[in-house]
Amino acid sequence: MAISVPFKYSPIERVKFSDPDLEEKLAKGQPLVMTDCAITAELAKRWTVDYLASHIEPDFSCSVFHSKNNIFQYWDNAKNKGQYKFDPPTTKTEMKFREFVAKMRAGKSKKGEAEGGGAEEGEGGVAKGAGGEGGGRGQYYLQQSLVVGVGDQILHDFKMVDWTRLFAVQGAVGFGDLTSNLLLVGEHGNTTPLHYDEQENLFAQLHAHKHIFLFPPAAWPHLFPYPLHHPCDRQSMLPSCRRTWDIPPSPSSSSPPSSSPSSSPVAGQPQQGPAFPGAEAAHALHVCLNPGEMLYIP
Repeated sequence: MAISVPFKYSPIERVKFSDPDLEEKLAKGQPLVMTDCAITAELAKRWTVDYLASHIEPDFSCSVFHSKNNIFQYWDNAKNKGQYKFDPPTTKTEMKFREFVAKMRAGKSKKGEAEGGGAEEGEGGVAKGAGGEGGGRGQYYLQQSLVVGVGDQILHDFKMVDWTRLFAVQGAVGFGDLTSNLLLVGEHGNTTPLHYDEQENLFAQLHAHKHIFLFPPAAWPHLFPYPLHHPCDRQSMLPSCRRTWDIPPSPSSSSPPSSSPSSSPVAGQPQQGPAFPGAEAAHALHVCLNPGEMLYIP
């Protein structure tokens, strides 16, 4: 997969989930990719988009974001105590899962794209970004908590997660409480700009592939976060990653793709240059997450 980003990066370490030293490696507090992850193996077998459309309760409303391009930047106008002039980059709406799938496929059929999905479990003081490029009628991104009412079969499936193993890892490594479980279903090319989470994160990839870049806390001075009382608090003002799709993804490849600087800027994003001196000094970790793999984000 060819990818163009304006910073240097190295691959995130990969380890088999069955590795007897897994807990010891996780305890180091560094990003780690767990391959052949047994925790969510059953969900990876079942949870295709069609399966979810058939088993999520028909009347259950899901949280869906729409972007005019492919950039899905987090924002919260309630945080705008600085009274910054701000145009929301996305809109949030509630829709039935089948309606979301119909909208997603209406655009996909024109571009020959694939669907992807992941699930986040747990609680990151590490900035992260995921790359993509799209266009046309805009794109959609479903981000829904798995709660009572989503559907009996979905909740039954969720019980197939190896919670015993998960809690054992939690206890051995000292993770905080598991506070939320989030289902993410995105279109080919959706991009989440650089940001940081406030809790540890276990990100399970169920289908398709996802590029993720993580920066260590020490890179903070080079990442230019928005001001504290801006609606985009926790986000970086640097340009998003950009992707090109001229090389198909390789499920077995863990090598980082090309890191040549982007030649065309992302619409609506600040551009690197004199306004962001020293940004090029930030060094990231990268993974192209494959189906059945789980990423630990400390």
